[in-house]
Amino acid sequence: MSEERTKIRLKIGTMEVEYEGKDSFLKDDLSNLLDTMSDFFKAHRGTVESNESPMVAQESEGTKAPKDQIDLSVNSIASKMNVKTGPDLAVAACGYLTLVKGRERCSRAELLATMKNASSYYKATMGSNLSSHLGRLVKSSRLNQTASDAYALTANEKKKIEDCLA
Repeated sequence: MSEERTKIRLKIGTMEVEYEGKDSFLKDDLSNLLDTMSDFFKAHRGTVESNESPMVAQESEGTKAPKDQIDLSVNSIASKMNVKTGPDLAVAACGYLTLVKGRERCSRAELLATMKNASSYYKATMGSNLSSHLGRLVKSSRLNQTASDAYALTANEKKKIEDCLA
């Protein structure tokens, strides 16, 4: 029987640590991490910005509130990006999930479903070739693979999309 996996984010002021791994970490090492973060925060209080209270958040999905809400469909984003290929549509779909839906990362299944919503651009072959497209996008630094089945835009790619949409 394999051990359960957990994902946790700890934040004190502007210091933030994310962990994804075995549940045993919560029992064995979490208190040490909290002590270390607290000691560091106290020692560097003048240089580390403070929030009113420390926050410990366990997240089920990588979602955050978008700063400036963009109200476009995935078809509109694909159009503005001049999408021609499957990899381009995958990036547009990831851009939609990131910039419109506020997702920090998205699964392969979410990317595929979002690509299918771009009905003006999606072709069935794009779905069957998605794994190879994602591999190439990671190798070419257009997407980051954040877990075995999770992807996120690289900072450069996110900026390119934001510039296209501006």
